[in-house]
Amino acid sequence: MTNPSFEDHALVMNVNYDGIVYTVSAATAAIVKAKGAIVLIGTQCIGSANVPPSSLDPVAFQSNMIAPGTIQTPMYAPEKLGPEAMAMDAELRGRTPIKRIGTADEVANVARLLLSDDASYITGAVIVVDGGLTV
Repeated sequence: MTNPSFEDHALVMNVNYDGIVYTVSAATAAIVKAKGAIVLIGTQCIGSANVPPSSLDPVAFQSNMIAPGTIQTPMYAPEKLGPEAMAMDAELRGRTPIKRIGTADEVANVARLLLSDDASYITGAVIVVDGGLTV
């Protein structure tokens, strides 16, 4: 979207933020009953990880978030978009301390940790997985 309208923006926000709220609300009872945890992935939901639904005791279940940086996925394909996109990709890699783009497996490994017993005392956290770009 080069010049998004208000309606376009509202649609994106409905999918990216409202979708998270509705999904967590729908899943809350099952998560609490199973003594489970939830991991949200994406920068659109920063702040949502440490705000459980108001009807719940704040310690009813673990809720954390992963904020990924640029991740190599089938949708991330600067080589298909031409020289300008390739130059932006090279510049991004150059600014990232570990000099590469992350992988989906690296994000999944953080989610696996947050859902494991090894992270039983972590809740309300936002874990940034961006190769050190925001350091």
